[in-house]
Amino acid sequence: MILDNLDRDATCARTKKLLRSYHSLKRIAGRELTMLQSPSMNGMPRSQSVDNHNEQRIQERLIAAEEVPAILNAVATLDDDSRAIIDGQYIKDNLSSVAMATKLGMASTTFSKAKKKALICFAEAFDYEELLAFKRPFRVKAASESRP
Repeated sequence: MILDNLDRDATCARTKKLLRSYHSLKRIAGRELTMLQSPSMNGMPRSQSVDNHNEQRIQERLIAAEEVPAILNAVATLDDDSRAIIDGQYIKDNLSSVAMATKLGMASTTFSKAKKKALICFAEAFDYEELLAFKRPFRVKAASESRP
């Protein structure tokens, strides 16, 4: 099966990193492109910069504008408990794990398992970038490879 080699801890870490940046991405996506400023001319000599910061800002804004709806679409595909966990901890609220477990009426170990499941399900549903991490397959060296 495809997911037999899934590194669940690494997948959860990638997913958490993305979801923790959701509110920043949402703010960036909402920025107006017309707010960008042209360089000012003050008559003083200075070295020429080869960086184009406006281009970088436009690119960040466009990426965020695509990523925010992709996050919300992935959350919408989750089952009720998983959606409640992702919404409660990352999207709508910023509840702690203890508060979220209490809200859902789960013991802490049950909640930990449910949260891990929710993060993995989100990673499977998220189609903007790859969040799934896989373990390297174990490779046995052939006898001929170990000889000089």
